[in-house]
Amino acid sequence: MTDISIEADDFGRTLEELLARVNYRVGDEAGPAVESALKKGEKAWRKNAKDSFSGTYYVGGWGKPGRGRAVTAGAYARSIRHHMLRRGGNPEGEIGSAKMPGLAHLLEKGHAKVGGGFVSGRLHIAPAAEEAFSDFEDELDRAIEEALNDA
Repeated sequence: MTDISIEADDFGRTLEELLARVNYRVGDEAGPAVESALKKGEKAWRKNAKDSFSGTYYVGGWGKPGRGRAVTAGAYARSIRHHMLRRGGNPEGEIGSAKMPGLAHLLEKGHAKVGGGFVSGRLHIAPAAEEAFSDFEDELDRAIEEALNDA
């Protein structure tokens, strides 16, 4: 960190300038940090889905036999993708299954069965999300530390 000596009257202005330089530098690093976290989150979600599920699931058809679409557990895992967004210059991201959007929720949280009863959910998204958030925080902490050292 750089040693800066200033008068008390200039403290606010100097602090604003320093934070503006840090913000500018961190803003450049936020996009790659989000992208890295998205990739790791997608990979973890896919692995958890492959490890947690096997067999065939039926999507749609409102519980009527022969009316739903058969989906294998491997097809569900392969359908998981990440997507990077920029809203107002801020990087954002999403991970999910565009082909089977409702299935992820049913598998994670559980659902009622047609003939009565309940299928309990299997946590496979939450651990992947925790891993992605942790990775993002680590990347951003590193970027902030570098920006402060350079400022």
